[in-house]
Amino acid sequence: MKRLFCSVLLVSASLLVNAEIVNVEGICYNLNVGGSEAVVTENPDKYKGALSVPESVLYNGVRFAVTDMDDFAFSDCKELTFVSLPKSLSRIGNAVFRNCSGLKSVSIPKTVTSIGNYAFRGCRSLTSITIPEGVTRIGTAAFCYCDKLVSVSIPNSVTSLGVWAFSDCYGLESVDLGNGVTSIGFEAFYGCGLKSITIPNNVTTLGEEVFRDCRNLVSASIGTGITCISRWAFTNCVNLKSVFIPESVTEIGFCAFGGCKNMTSITIPKSITKIGSSAFSCCSLKDIYCYASVPPVSSYDEYLKYKSITLHVPAESIWFYKADKVWKKFKKIKAIE
Repeated sequence: MKRLFCSVLLVSASLLVNAEIVNVEGICYNLNVGGSEAVVTENPDKYKGALSVPESVLYNGVRFAVTDMDDFAFSDCKELTFVSLPKSLSRIGNAVFRNCSGLKSVSIPKTVTSIGNYAFRGCRSLTSITIPEGVTRIGTAAFCYCDKLVSVSIPNSVTSLGVWAFSDCYGLESVDLGNGVTSIGFEAFYGCGLKSITIPNNVTTLGEEVFRDCRNLVSASIGTGITCISRWAFTNCVNLKSVFIPESVTEIGFCAFGGCKNMTSITIPKSITKIGSSAFSCCSLKDIYCYASVPPVSSYDEYLKYKSITLHVPAESIWFYKADKVWKKFKKIKAIE
């Protein structure tokens, strides 16, 4: 992370070359000398209250179009409550609203196509956000620690959610993932208050620990684009009871469902060939329905209650399971009816 912030600072500094910083009606801008563009920048006195950023600004008789915002432009403005952004903007840069703890609402224009790294990190009063159709990327930790954010709708134009994109949004109860999303980053929803999640079929990459510690999560449906349920993907989702795993999945990663204390039953499709160690560690499983005709490669789990779990497998495969060095530890192996 330190390397990321250093590079961001260098980019911001480069924007100051051949520019003049002015304050027009309470908003600071970098004006291109001899040009016609203005870039919103930091205010040494910090922005407060409600702000409406115009599409253009008049200075010394010259009209400048407001086309961009410097990284960190509103960062740490704790008394800022509302911001309306102009239609001339195409992106929300890195850490623009970082730690604006009093920010309750932001009006994002439809012209914005990218939300940068740490853009809204720590906006603890933000209760809702409308991400416009046209945004293609939501950056690293973009909404991390937005405690009061309740629901989010990701438009179909978004293709990737960055690392920690919504992590530790404790109040986030629902997320509607658009059909354009193909990649969900590491810990993207770590520690959120989600009650259910449906992963669209277009998602092909699911980051490690993506839903870890989502303690209110009750049900999850995994899309057909996923081939591997990543390591620690649902670890400590203590209220998780229902999971749909499609036949596109061939591997369940290490500790993927570890600590899901309310999970009493799991259905493993016939496509599964490998189950990582501790995948179901400390669960309350009573029944496992495994449709794989050949026992998946697995490791012994000292925290799995083999004696009390009924393993249901295809009738023609019972003896294969009873002969396997790990699967034979289940004392009750029955044919799937």
